[in-house]
Amino acid sequence: MTNTELIKQHIYTGLEKLHTCRTGMDIHATNLIDFCPREFALCKQMNLLYNDEERVTGNRIITFKVGTAVEGVILEAIKVADVSAKIDPFYLNITSDIQVIGTPDGAMYLDRPEIPYIIELKTTGKDEIETMVSPYINHCCQIALYLWLAEIRKAPFVYDVGYVIYISKLEKKEQMKVYEVQRNDAFIARVREQLLAVKTFSKTGELPPRICNSPIALMARTQCRIPKLCFG
Repeated sequence: MTNTELIKQHIYTGLEKLHTCRTGMDIHATNLIDFCPREFALCKQMNLLYNDEERVTGNRIITFKVGTAVEGVILEAIKVADVSAKIDPFYLNITSDIQVIGTPDGAMYLDRPEIPYIIELKTTGKDEIETMVSPYINHCCQIALYLWLAEIRKAPFVYDVGYVIYISKLEKKEQMKVYEVQRNDAFIARVREQLLAVKTFSKTGELPPRICNSPIALMARTQCRIPKLCFG
């Protein structure tokens, strides 16, 4: 193996050791965007990890780390501009051993100097930011969940609106786009029903109903960890 090949090998080895995957049974806010109470209940019933992310390797780690670094620069800029507000993860206990965790990227003081707004940062590549005309629906749902969790915890933030900030990882004429995201009560009502189903399962052992009509349904094929177990 040549030195040039060794350099690449050592860098990728180090990157894989640096990268951490989400594991465990906590329900994260991003899990709730397309949440299946039955999947969670089956994982708990069978002692399987609900969060068991596939380990990312190679170039995908570099892309992920670049995005994280860009977001860090933006957060530092907000801090230097003296409009940054401290924000900690939001926790919501569903039962004694099941909790929801929401961790926004940051918060900013804007037109309400005494109450900050929750913000979420997203990086883009290629020409994505140039063609973007509105925020992605899953990012809107993510903001809505943070607003809901903040309100439940009575945390000192604006509850009715937040912001998603897109930053291009490539040099572009328009490097950044910012979108206002309103709270979404209909979406949150659905989430509350789903979490109630999890709570009922914890008390009675009764599995929540299936939300897919077959193991080849789109969500079962693309997102479910245990479609065969769900459909027997």
